Amino acid sequence: MIRLFIAGLVLAFSVAAAAAPLPCGGSGTGQTAAAYKADDGTILEACFDRKAGNVTVRLSGAEAVTLPSAISGSGARYSNGTLVFWEHQGTGRYFAGEKLLFEGKPVPS
Repeated sequence: MIRLFIAGLVLAFSVAAAAAPLPCGGSGTGQTAAAYKADDGTILEACFDRKAGNVTVRLSGAEAVTLPSAISGSGARYSNGTLVFWEHQGTGRYFAGEKLLFEGKPVPS
């Protein structure tokens, strides 16, 4: 019975942790929070850090990843060489290599 109770607590904590918003912003941080929503309802959260020159992104149900800014002909592009987040003309796209993992429009704040 105690094991079942502890398993329930662990599950509840992990669901709550995954549902918590991506930490971002605050006075003087130079950070701006954004969220993008795909047609299927999937959410991608982003925290743009102008001072550090990077973005931290988290796709629903996944770990957060921080990507440094990368060269882009147009839009804002961030990449670690494998993962890429690219915001261009009001659409956020997240790639693993050439595979598109997410594409969505900004969610009004």
